[in-house]
Amino acid sequence: MDIQSNSQRTCNDVSAYLRSENEFKDKLSPIVVSVNFSLNTAPSSSALPPIIHGNTFLQEQIHILLDCGEDNICIPDLQLRASWGEDPLVIGADNLVKIYFDAENLGEGAYESELHATLPTGAHYMQVLGDTEEKILCTPRKANDTELVVCELGNPMKNGAKIHAGLLLSISDLEDSEGNFSFPMQIKSRNSQNSSSLVVWVHLKVTVKISLDLLGNSHPSDVVLPLSNWKPKEESNKPLDKGEIATHVYELHNAGPGTVHVKLVIESPEHYEGDIFLYPLRLKPDEQLNCTFADLNILQLDVVEPTKTPSNFSKGGDHSLKKREVSGMDQDGGNTGTDNSTSNKDGPQQKQPTTLSCSDSGCWKAECLIENLGKGKRVTVTLESILWISSFMKRPQQTFKLTSRGYFQVTGVPYRIKPVAVKDTEKQAVTVVQWVTPDGQKEIPMWWIILGVLGGLLILALFVFVMWKLGFFRRTRPPSDDQEDLAEDR
Repeated sequence: MDIQSNSQRTCNDVSAYLRSENEFKDKLSPIVVSVNFSLNTAPSSSALPPIIHGNTFLQEQIHILLDCGEDNICIPDLQLRASWGEDPLVIGADNLVKIYFDAENLGEGAYESELHATLPTGAHYMQVLGDTEEKILCTPRKANDTELVVCELGNPMKNGAKIHAGLLLSISDLEDSEGNFSFPMQIKSRNSQNSSSLVVWVHLKVTVKISLDLLGNSHPSDVVLPLSNWKPKEESNKPLDKGEIATHVYELHNAGPGTVHVKLVIESPEHYEGDIFLYPLRLKPDEQLNCTFADLNILQLDVVEPTKTPSNFSKGGDHSLKKREVSGMDQDGGNTGTDNSTSNKDGPQQKQPTTLSCSDSGCWKAECLIENLGKGKRVTVTLESILWISSFMKRPQQTFKLTSRGYFQVTGVPYRIKPVAVKDTEKQAVTVVQWVTPDGQKEIPMWWIILGVLGGLLILALFVFVMWKLGFFRRTRPPSDDQEDLAEDR
């Protein structure tokens, strides 16, 4: 600008425009306009440069008119409510939790209003839930060891505005929890007065759930006596000269989701009527097991090569011990020490099986401690015993069911809270010892014979019915004399 000495006032107008309302957030801070002027003179060595007397810097503030009354100061009244499900968080699982909130403004406009949720370690924001007129934008921000979730609610959040939405969170790493998982939620704005709502705390319960499954199997499941090419050798120290090797395998599986400390107990019958029937030879637990047990191989027999552990836990080798089943065994043919014979009207006398179990005879026992059995982990305990054939030979044609059992007890968890009660499970592994008949064949059950006769009669009746339908039984008789005379007359 060129200004002459003692001239009139010179003015210069400059127009400025605000951006669109959606392009800026801060509507409460004033817009500052400043002017600074100075002389623009060329340097000269002959003349002194002029100087300016007075203020060379001017500044003014412009306030955006808000819908906040005459004083242009908005005082909001922010209200926040939150709700969530009653299902507890489970340690060891990936928990998905829905936290629903209702935000409302009962006062004047709240500018740059945001929902703040401070998530502790282990919680992560997934997405926002709910359909609202204006889409809510939520963004997670890292803050030390926590995660701050900020959701924009409106700028401004006008009087009477109501927002219902939710947050989907993923929560894990709860091993150090003391039973409660909590975090705060609050609405905040940039208003100078009454800018925030009350803090709402979300409290989620934390629990420990454990699912343990015990399986029992025997190999072989059936042994037929007498053994081929077997003769007793009293002075031999080889296990196979004493009888057949029977392997009972118990596998404990933790389906999770929690980690657990467990004690696994294996019990196996040994004697019956003073004789050895199931001689415990060797116990083979997994490496992570710490087992204590009674004396093994007290006769110091030579230990044979390890037998292959059965890997197929089929239903046929897995027996669940139930009170009703045990009582049935005792009534029908339990270990009573008698002949256990019954008379069958349709056939000769047949001896009922004698069951040897820990409830009826002396037992060999092993206890194995398992520390930190995690989700999806398995442990196996294998008991190798000898079927003492000489004891069976004293009782010819008598069938025996040698039944060991396994059960577990939860001793603790590596957490600060106690687990939900685990249902006790008891499993059996059964080896059946039976005999062939004197003619070298197994006795045929009477019901097999009856079923075969009925099946044959049914097939014969079906064959006769089909032949009848095809006209096989229809005969064409020759004509009589009267019929022949009548035919000639015609």
